[in-house]
Amino acid sequence: MTRKRTKHKNKGNKLSAAQLKTAIKKLFLRFPRKRFHAKQVIKKLKIENSKDSVTHAMETLASDDFLILMDSFKYRLNKAAVKKEDLPYKLFEGTVDMTRTGSAFIISNEIESDIYVPAKRMNFALHGDRVQVAVRNWQGKRRPEGEIFKVLERSTEHFL
Repeated sequence: MTRKRTKHKNKGNKLSAAQLKTAIKKLFLRFPRKRFHAKQVIKKLKIENSKDSVTHAMETLASDDFLILMDSFKYRLNKAAVKKEDLPYKLFEGTVDMTRTGSAFIISNEIESDIYVPAKRMNFALHGDRVQVAVRNWQGKRRPEGEIFKVLERSTEHFL
């Protein structure tokens, strides 16, 4: 009879407290709209730290107003506390030009071409609103694609 082979889990190293905090910060900056709990962070970062150490690091980041505690020990990024230099994407200001399908083009004076925003990334912006748009990894080959980061000013204040 042959022996059964067990798969070895390829996990990364155990991080120190300071390294763990910076790794968690980078993770939340990379996925600003996601909510994570400790086990999900361990799996995403591929680390060997215990659940308690990751929870403690996330609690300290929450006390520093970098993260916000949601229900059932899930945390999300506090967008108001994030500095503009720390973001992994570029922010542009412009006005929304909606299409029939729900997607939009953002017309900005800071960039030559319009920024395309799909319907699921509109973040409750409407036609004519002044918004901040986050554009990731744009090299200039194609039209830039982004996500509405914040609505700065509404075009119409009164709705029926």
